[in-house]
Formats: sequence, C-alpha cells, structure tokens
Amino acid sequence: MNNSRPIHILSLFFIILLSLGMMNHVMIIPMLLGAASRDAWLVPILFFPILVLWLALFHYILKRISPLSFKDWLDHRFGRTISWCLRIFLSLVTLFMGMTTLFDTVNWTTTTYLPATPIVVVAALCLIVSGTVAVIGIGPLAITSGVLLPLVSLLGYFVSFTNQKYKEYKYLFPLLEHGWSPIWHGMVHVAGGLLELWVVLIIRHRIKGQIRYWHLLGLFAHWAYHWTHNWRDHGVWSH
Repeated sequence: MNNSRPIHILSLFFIILLSLGMMNHVMIIPMLLGAASRDAWLVPILFFPILVLWLALFHYILKRISPLSFKDWLDHRFGRTISWCLRIFLSLVTLFMGMTTLFDTVNWTTTTYLPATPIVVVAALCLIVSGTVAVIGIGPLAITSGVLLPLVSLLGYFVSFTNQKYKEYKYLFPLLEHGWSPIWHGMVHVAGGLLELWVVLIIRHRIKGQIRYWHLLGLFAHWAYHWTHNWRDHGVWSH
C-alpha cells in the first residue's frame, strides 16, 4: 500500500491536537495542579507570550528545512555521524512517549469500562492497532483523527456543560495566594506539554502545502484556550 501520499495541513493539526490532548489531560494536568494549585488556570494564559516567540523560532526552523526531509537536512547540515546520534536520541524519545501513552491508555481502559479484561490483552490490541497504522502510513491516521477530533471535542464540551451545576468557581480565588513561585513551576510543566511539537519536523516532508506562522499560532491559541478551560474546570473541584 502507498504510504508516501502527503496529508493536508488541517489533517496534521487534527493529529497534533489529539496527541497533545492525550498528553496534557493524562500527564500534564495532575503535575500542573500539584505545582500551581488554584492558580493552574492562569499558567497557560501567562505562558502564551512565550509560546508566540517559541512558535516564531519553530517556524523559522521549518522554513530552513523545507523542502528537505528532517533526515536529509540533518545529514546535509551536521554530517551523518551527528545525524545518526540525533535520530537515535529522537527515536528513544518517541519510544518513551509511546510507552507512556500505552501505559496510560491501558490503565484508563481497564479501570473505566473493561475491568474484567486482562491488561495483557488490552495492551496487545493497542500495539496491534498502532503497528498496523504505522505500516499502512500516515494517511489513514489523518483520516481517523479528522473523524475522532470533532467527537472528542463534542464529548468534552458535553461533560463540561452537564457538570456546570457542580462547579464552584469561588475555589479559583484568591489569585496568587502563594506568590509567583507556583506560576513559574507550572510554566515548566506547560512547556513540557509542547515537546511533541518536534514530531512536525520529522513528518514535514509528508505535509502538503507550506506551514505558515499563523497556522501554528491559531493551532496553539486553540490549545491555550482548551488548557485554560480544562484546568479551570479541574480547579473548581480540586479544593
């Protein structure tokens, strides 16, 4: 099967939003609440100016790489030895991210709706599906993301609005009760949630069209809004 067909920029954003959503909801939110407590919802708002500068740098790197693939650019820019070292490092990071996602997915699945199913069976099914998608190519992954993201967003808003009567927004105040230190610690965790953005560099040559700065800015403005909204909702139940 042809797995080299490029995908549209919008499809890339669907994949990134689903990927970031998984990491942020499952991993980052508990750590952020532990670091910033009731001020956690302020962190993505205050982090946004830094994000604007970071995206400008990231977009500059994307322009320098285009139209080469990330692998070819590394070979051309730094030589094969350094290129291999960086690629091995990124492969290990990818493996760690995949193992973390697999662990969280299996743990959530067996805890919520398949408690009687052996963990090994759930993990094996997840690995088979992931391996199949990797062999087929990025096209089906983009199509699946385009179908799942609207459903995930609608379900998220549904849960948020149906639980509105149980939220106590008074728990979000007073602001900065413990000074700015929790905010700075929280920003470290928020920055960690952006690590998956480097995946765009790796698959840049499989994307149809030019990624512009306003594309990235719009994507992460959406990201910042949802982080603020979700952490604010977590905060009204966390005290």
